[in-house]
Amino acid sequence: MARFSGGENSKLRIVKNGVLLSTPFLTIPNVDNFNERGLLKVVLDPNFSTNNFLYVYYTYKASGSSVSNNRISRFTANGDYYKHSSYTKAGRWLLVSI
Repeated sequence: MARFSGGENSKLRIVKNGVLLSTPFLTIPNVDNFNERGLLKVVLDPNFSTNNFLYVYYTYKASGSSVSNNRISRFTANGDYYKHSSYTKAGRWLLVSI
């Protein structure tokens, strides 16, 4: 059984048979890891066994920008990695600091 593990440096990794695989499943560029931001949640589609979709909720900050946005993006798994052509931005929300 494989499990996804997220966290540091915007990398989503797989733990397979109790071993953390050396190559990340996915690395998301420009993730804002300040404070409580970053790679926040990963959810498998209810039909993951047939469509291989997973959704990632994270805070995105474009290079050179001071504005962060929370995003939900969909990726398609291809074994222990994702299909590079499968990225779909499902939503974007402006992050406002008060």
